[in-house]
Amino acid sequence: MKALLKLIHFEIHRFRYILFGLMGLTALVQIGATVLIAIGDRMERLAEYANPEVVPGPVSVLEPLANNRGLYGFPVLICIVTLLLYVFLIWYREWFGKSTLIYRLLMLPMPRRNVYLAKLAALLVFIGSLLALQLVLLLVIRAVFNAIVPDEYLVAASLADMINTNEVFQILLPLSLEFFVLFYGMGITCVLVLFTAVLLERGRRPRGTFLAAAYAAGMTVLLVGTIVARAASLHEWLHLYAYEFTWILAGIWVIAAAFAVWLGFRALNRTVSV
Repeated sequence: MKALLKLIHFEIHRFRYILFGLMGLTALVQIGATVLIAIGDRMERLAEYANPEVVPGPVSVLEPLANNRGLYGFPVLICIVTLLLYVFLIWYREWFGKSTLIYRLLMLPMPRRNVYLAKLAALLVFIGSLLALQLVLLLVIRAVFNAIVPDEYLVAASLADMINTNEVFQILLPLSLEFFVLFYGMGITCVLVLFTAVLLERGRRPRGTFLAAAYAAGMTVLLVGTIVARAASLHEWLHLYAYEFTWILAGIWVIAAAFAVWLGFRALNRTVSV
């Protein structure tokens, strides 16, 4: 366990500057946009207030979130794309860096699966950190907006309302525990599949490329098929309740994740050599 924790710390330490950069970009864009929008709204309302024929209406922080979805979602998209690229980089840099670090990692006196688990745990830490930051930023955005706009025009908005107002936040921070578990469970399964595909490619070169592609394609068809089946209401044809069919599909994702881990461990132990 101590060796695994050291590896996790090592992976997080290597990514720290990119992680802090993503956090800084997200905070800068979202808070900066809120300040500019709130100041513009305040100036407009003060101008309207000077005209007795115009009565300014109430406003809440929900309006900038709803009317500027792309602006608030842009840094989130940058974070998602960066983490997707890092799923591959976290493995391939060990082979293509200045020194082939993978050789030293695999020769450490510990089970090789620790390398796999450390990289997975590090990615989960990065995702959890960015999600926690986004929750905090929503509270900061509300506080900043309420501090700039005059109190007499403000309408209270809950955190749940803020999340539901913007589709990006609805996907990123689902309010339903069931949907949260299913959504992020699917995401982790996809990461595991990609990890295993990379190890298959690295372990059986050059034919490993075709093996990894075939594995990834097969898993994609299976997993996307479950989503299409759910969207097409296939449970009605099978005479199942919707929640029963959902959990059957969730079970398929769990089996796919377990198979990916097993195959990844096997490839790491038997085919990835130093």
